[in-house]
Amino acid sequence: MTQAHFNGVSGLIAFSTQLNTVSQNISNMNTPGYKGKDSFLKDVENNNGSGLGVSYEGTSTRTKNGDSKQTGNQTDLYINGKGYFILKDSKQDVFYTRAGQFKFDEKGSLVDQSGTYHVMGFDGTSLVEININNYLSLPPTQTTILDINGTLSTSETTPYKLSNVNIYDATGSLRKLTVNFEKQTGGTTTVGSKWSYTVIDENNKTLNTGVISFTLAGTVQEQFLDVDLDFDSGKQKIKLDLGGVSVVSVGSSNIQATATDGGPRAGIVGYNFGEDGVLELSYNNGQKKKINQAVGLANFSDETKLVQDQNAFFHKPENINVKYSKPDLEYFGKIQGGYIELANIDLAQEFGNILIIQRGYQASSKVMNVANEMLEQLYNSSRGG
Repeated sequence: MTQAHFNGVSGLIAFSTQLNTVSQNISNMNTPGYKGKDSFLKDVENNNGSGLGVSYEGTSTRTKNGDSKQTGNQTDLYINGKGYFILKDSKQDVFYTRAGQFKFDEKGSLVDQSGTYHVMGFDGTSLVEININNYLSLPPTQTTILDINGTLSTSETTPYKLSNVNIYDATGSLRKLTVNFEKQTGGTTTVGSKWSYTVIDENNKTLNTGVISFTLAGTVQEQFLDVDLDFDSGKQKIKLDLGGVSVVSVGSSNIQATATDGGPRAGIVGYNFGEDGVLELSYNNGQKKKINQAVGLANFSDETKLVQDQNAFFHKPENINVKYSKPDLEYFGKIQGGYIELANIDLAQEFGNILIIQRGYQASSKVMNVANEMLEQLYNSSRGG
């Protein structure tokens, strides 16, 4: 009877411990990346095989992935498949998580929401910090090609003036040019003519002059002309693409010019992580640029042995192996930007566990009460004798 009493006590302790595990799961059901635990019990026997009750054996982490939730924040990341994000703290200690709530700090590093842990990328050989500090802006670029299209009419007697031709100089400044086209004296009145051009800046300074020759069919003899523009800030080479210009003998002249490249300094206006974990940056001039860093992922020989810390972070014990790689390779998952992973808690399962624990606790308590009554009855009998 005494052993039955102790068996009941061990049951109460074991079921209380199991209830702690369930309560921890339920309290973290809205914690991104949290992985639920299951607790396990084992029977206790002496050398003779007699039962000594039950003891708490430990917990096991549920490895299944949680559902995804859209956040709209493109630095939030979800792993669609296997893998854990890799993070380092200031001591260079490594942690792992499925909770991809990230942001860029003031130094351009991708960090967790607390700003304490740096998200690591993998370059094929080592872990590298993901940082966009060198990509915050694109340098200004000068225009190198000016695309000119339209018709020049030999029936007109006055020069044709093309105004507001926009290009960018080497400093990224917008320059408004004017290009005057004039049929050379002595040229034919229909086709096979020669036309001179004069490039003038906004201060009415002549930057360059030259001649355009046309074939008998009315098309340019040379599609590209190399032109040196003599700006106050320095010389700039530009190529005139005249492939779309022709000469006609009737009607009026009509020419358009468009710079195909060049622009001022541009800043970041958006981010986007691809399925391969590579970050693509969008700039306010419409350009996009991918950085040469991809989010790193980790996978383990035995995921259930990971030790869970706070913030839904894990650290690796020494007795399991880890493999690093880029997303969407081998057995690693793909990255989905703008989403996070929810906890893998199933409330129906947790409520079912509560009922089982409650019944076990009640039964263990009943055993203790019966054992106590029997001991009391034995004591009373022996005292009465």
